[in-house]
Amino acid sequence: SITGEVVYQLVRLIRINLAEDSDDAVSWLQKKEDNPLVIRCALHVCAEMLKEVDEDRCAIDESTAKYLHDVLLSDLFVEDEYRPELYPAFTFARKWGIVSAEEFDKLIQNSYERRRAFYKTKWTDIDGFGQEEIVQATDRWIYRALSLIGSDVLGGKSRELYERLSHGGEHDFCLELFGETETMTGPNSPITKDEMIKLGADSLLNHLESWHPSRDDSFRLVSHEGQGRVLATAIAESPSFFEDHIGRVLRLRPIYQRAILEGWEKSLRKGGEIPLNDAMAMLKAASMKDESEFLTTEGDDFDDDPSYMNLRRSAARFAGELLGSPFVSFFGNQSDQLLDALLGLVPSS
Repeated sequence: SITGEVVYQLVRLIRINLAEDSDDAVSWLQKKEDNPLVIRCALHVCAEMLKEVDEDRCAIDESTAKYLHDVLLSDLFVEDEYRPELYPAFTFARKWGIVSAEEFDKLIQNSYERRRAFYKTKWTDIDGFGQEEIVQATDRWIYRALSLIGSDVLGGKSRELYERLSHGGEHDFCLELFGETETMTGPNSPITKDEMIKLGADSLLNHLESWHPSRDDSFRLVSHEGQGRVLATAIAESPSFFEDHIGRVLRLRPIYQRAILEGWEKSLRKGGEIPLNDAMAMLKAASMKDESEFLTTEGDDFDDDPSYMNLRRSAARFAGELLGSPFVSFFGNQSDQLLDALLGLVPSS
């Protein structure tokens, strides 16, 4: 993709420039401190450089090390979009002493308080979200961060916090570096695909309508997102599973409606038979949603859909797949319904 090529070339140039003239390269990077893409690429380059060093020496020079130190101890720690690059960089920066244990402990304490304040502001006046839920969400967020950075490089106070939150159990998160990829043991579903199918349409709808993640679920990375992914797989195998239940389907959380559309899309690509009347109803409903509308979510930022944007985009992709599929024959006014839905989904396509 164009985006992937841009990122590749940016990473390559940052690494070359740091190696040839680190002072000049760092000066340029500092001028781009408001550009998230540049910062993420720079963090990735620094982590890779530190990862490749010999056991007895650090491969980055003083200028680069100071730049990395300042970026790591900035406010970026509480910004989720930087996690895939920030955590590996922290792991190696702590290993080589670029960030001291005391500095790290202070950052963790400040970040914990800022994240708790963020959740408090986000969930103010929302029923069911009190002080206990705010503390649970903050604990889960900081525990995931400490787990991914690695318990062996934590400072004294941050290690105590990690051990308190882990309850003496195994790590719930693991980070593996493969290029720019962050791999975690989640998101997960409270029930399996086979259990979903075994429940039948009515009982599964009851479950999807009533299920809410508990504190224990949050530590096991069980979430609406995880359940939605399993639901998409189930629908891909049984596309007519919810046939004649469209009214209840349209009342589900947007993340589950999105999962059904994605399941239909997967099935359609393999020649599966889609319940077209239900599909048209879902596409019409999605086309009428406002992407800017804020929705009440449960869990962390990636555990639930905070708006209708993802639903509308999934609907646009599915509508495009329907339009070009050799396996679909439209009857009556279905083709007109599809075109009307596509027009309403144009901004999302």
